[in-house]
Amino acid sequence: MMDRSRIARRLAPVFALFVAVTGAWVLIKAWPKWQAARLADAWREQLETADDERVPVLVDELADLGDAGLDRLVAALASPRQIVRQHAAAALGRMVDRWEICDDSARSIAAGELSSLLARHIGTFPADARDNAASLVQQMLVWPTDEAFVDRTQLVASCEEVLLAADDVETESPGRLAIARRNDRRPIAQVADDPATLAPLPGGGLVVEPSAAPPLPRVVEPAEPAPARDPREPRLLLDETGESLPPAPLPIVDPAVDPARRPAAPAQGKTPSRPANYTPSVREKAGGSPNAPQALGATDAATETASTAAVDGPHTEREMSLIRLLHSDGPIALEAERQLAALGYGIRDIALAECIAHPDADFRLQFVDALPRTDGIRPRRWLEMLLADDDPRVRLSAMTQLATSGDAALVESLARRAQLDPDPEVRRQAERLRGAKTR
Repeated sequence: MMDRSRIARRLAPVFALFVAVTGAWVLIKAWPKWQAARLADAWREQLETADDERVPVLVDELADLGDAGLDRLVAALASPRQIVRQHAAAALGRMVDRWEICDDSARSIAAGELSSLLARHIGTFPADARDNAASLVQQMLVWPTDEAFVDRTQLVASCEEVLLAADDVETESPGRLAIARRNDRRPIAQVADDPATLAPLPGGGLVVEPSAAPPLPRVVEPAEPAPARDPREPRLLLDETGESLPPAPLPIVDPAVDPARRPAAPAQGKTPSRPANYTPSVREKAGGSPNAPQALGATDAATETASTAAVDGPHTEREMSLIRLLHSDGPIALEAERQLAALGYGIRDIALAECIAHPDADFRLQFVDALPRTDGIRPRRWLEMLLADDDPRVRLSAMTQLATSGDAALVESLARRAQLDPDPEVRRQAERLRGAKTR
């Protein structure tokens, strides 16, 4: 017993020192965050009473506080003072611009946190703040993200919640009513149910007393359900007024097999009609025919050297991020279409992009087979996009189609890519490609 008590007395100071060091370490680590939270709360309160000249200074101070300041800046978008909301939105926009050039991990964490905060507070924002919040999530929605640092499904859900709140037609600004019109394509009809609501007559107007008779019962015909949309048919795009533009069908019939299906050539000396917002392609600017069929391995010198349009060059990660959103619901798909159009995509290009992002793998596989036989497009660019498809059958089919181009450098690149593919059948394609190259 004596030995145990002596050991306990000797270990007591060591244990006390360990507890003290651990407590100090925790305090040192937690102190900056606690201090930042205190400052953020104090500056957030000052924003509601500070002079207008002081507001941008306080907002910048909040932006420099990191996570603690981010939460308060988002809350400031609900401020009753317009100047506070404006400076808070501007500061958040600068933060989003900085995050966009960060690496995937930092960008993913920041996008997930800000979209979650905006979705949590969006119900308290006035109309202008909802507009600003929608602009922020539209920018973040197309970022490449790392699934290890952010749940992409939750990110998209938060962004969609913000966009839907911003599209509320009862509190919306005129600039965003076009989106609401696109979601509701029913014809607008103004009906006067009560005779007392009729406008005055040109001769001076008569007072119409409301009728005392009970209103006649209405017979409402049941609305016919809208016909199911064929997934192979591209959605109609809309112009700035919300009116439908004519669709551009995607021909997949080989003209050599069925010449009757070949597009009719315009009459001699006449120019085919184009929509008002038509932009001539590089091929047309060079004097060629926009609908001339092009084989997979063919090259067009004018197109290769003079092309600056986004749809003529290699695809970018930003394009792929937008294309993956084309089959989303609600305003996200519309926003993706608008941003692709801003990158140079025409109606037909967006229809092709929708086929690449189609949720049915069998449809995408048929699309790969049809691409080389489609008139007026450059199939190589679209096939290269499909090399990153989730389905190994689609990747293998796209790789096989590209290998027929006869381009030795392309075949070698395909072989290297196939060698790293997780699917064994695609990896075997690498051996076949290299074997064909040596023969």
